[in-house]
Amino acid sequence: MTTNDFKFEENSVFITVAKTKTNQQRIFAISNPIWLKLIAEYYALRPAHTNHNRFFVNYKSGKCTVQPIGINKMGSMPRRIAKFLNLPNSELYSGHCFRRSSASHLANKGEDIISLKRHGGWKSSSVAESYVEASAQKKLDIAQTLASQIPASSSQNSNGCILTLQ
Repeated sequence: MTTNDFKFEENSVFITVAKTKTNQQRIFAISNPIWLKLIAEYYALRPAHTNHNRFFVNYKSGKCTVQPIGINKMGSMPRRIAKFLNLPNSELYSGHCFRRSSASHLANKGEDIISLKRHGGWKSSSVAESYVEASAQKKLDIAQTLASQIPASSSQNSNGCILTLQ
């Protein structure tokens, strides 16, 4: 990504991802004030004498250098983050984790399949759904929804069917 891929607005930033796995350019927005502040602070750390427009540059010894970060280093970021957080099996985290995580978060927040497909650039619903991990919270939400639909005066037959008593 280059500095030109970031369009800063008053309360948001729009980021264009030109090179994707599916060769489909995508644009996403960030509006969380904390994240916006972090992006602005990171951008401000770029050395004035940087002779390229790559957005991500190497950060070493408390300051940014002019050396751009390449695709391989970006791909290893989830592994490095997981290791820093002392997560189990940190070596299994890859650049693909960002894609999977964002799909799961969208689904867990109740976004529909069309939004999910647009976000990930998927044409197939089954492919989009394969990126979604079922969270424990989502399973609890489903259990709560189902439980709220069963009247107190219900019983279950030997086949497991719920019978509503009137």
